[in-house]
Amino acid sequence: ARRTPRARLARLAAFGPSTHPMQPGPEWGNTSLPYPTNAWWINLAVSDPYTTPGSMPSAPLPYAVRNANGRGLEVSYGPTRRSVTEKFQGDYFASDLVIGAGSGFHTHAMAAHDDLTAAVTFSAGGAGSAGNFVARLARGAPWVVTEWKGGSPVITSDHSIVSVDVLDDGGG
Repeated sequence: ARRTPRARLARLAAFGPSTHPMQPGPEWGNTSLPYPTNAWWINLAVSDPYTTPGSMPSAPLPYAVRNANGRGLEVSYGPTRRSVTEKFQGDYFASDLVIGAGSGFHTHAMAAHDDLTAAVTFSAGGAGSAGNFVARLARGAPWVVTEWKGGSPVITSDHSIVSVDVLDDGGG
């Protein structure tokens, strides 16, 4: 018996709508529907029941970034740890640099994004807050830019930091 499109539709309609158990959380920030899929920054906005939101690396390349579990933004330059075999090539994530504040951060959320850039806001929140910063990430850019509102940055690394460029817009 030949099935008509109407018969196929009736058969599929019997299942009805359902809700996915992993709903978008506050990490999506200002992102509107439809949510992007397969974007290079997507791991900063998603999580599963077993991980901290944003704790899976996103790769703007040449480095990778992730939420440092409440400490701020973690940056890894994976090519220095590249592993190549006949069947596998991988760049392992290690915390080469952490940009944060002494009191830590309670939340992070996508502030803006397009195909090549993403802005992620890290907020300390609470009374006596250390402030917020926005990490401006650009695909293919060899640097990390942060903009601070209140508070002072704390930069930690297991490596020597030769210099940090600070640009003050006159606002403090």
